[in-house]
Amino acid sequence: MFFRNDAPASKVARSKVDAAILASVLAMGTLNLLVMADQIGMPKAYAASSCRCAPGIALA
Repeated sequence: MFFRNDAPASKVARSKVDAAILASVLAMGTLNLLVMADQIGMPKAYAASSCRCAPGIALA
């Protein structure tokens, strides 16, 4: 069962909660960018390993 809350809400308390939610969302976004910085940044170049194929088999 659901009950309706008829208590008057304080605008100061509501604005503090809104500010805390906004701050947490911004903090999560910032941390996500820091953690994912290696994938977001410039691509890294890795040397390809040499292939030792059997004689007569060419790579496509």
